Amino acid sequence: MPLEEIDKVEKLSDSDLNLAKTVLAFETTVLAHGKDEAIKAYNSANEMFGVRVVPESILPSSTIPRKALAGDDSVPESFVKRNRIEEGVPAFKLFYETGLANSGGAARRLIAQGGGYINGKRIESSEYMITEND
Repeated sequence: MPLEEIDKVEKLSDSDLNLAKTVLAFETTVLAHGKDEAIKAYNSANEMFGVRVVPESILPSSTIPRKALAGDDSVPESFVKRNRIEEGVPAFKLFYETGLANSGGAARRLIAQGGGYINGKRIESSEYMITEND
């Protein structure tokens, strides 16, 4: 991995730091066991602990899969009526209502601690209005 990318890891925190650790574990497994085995291990971890999509901005030269596999049953999905999204829904409410958090307070904490993402971008405020543009 390029040293300038490794240097940027020092500035990461919270969930981004954990995602960087995931990338480094993947790349270490590639070196020790080959890419096929690294992908198997990565997919197994995703099945056991849930899929965590790593944004392109974190260690971009890595060969780690960056998207959830199509038809992957380990990725939960929820449906929200279009008119609700057109009106806009605060992120914390949508996270709670779709089961991404156990309560509104837990959803607020998740977002405040940097664990809330939409389309690979971190949500900065629990009051962020999620709309059809997202």
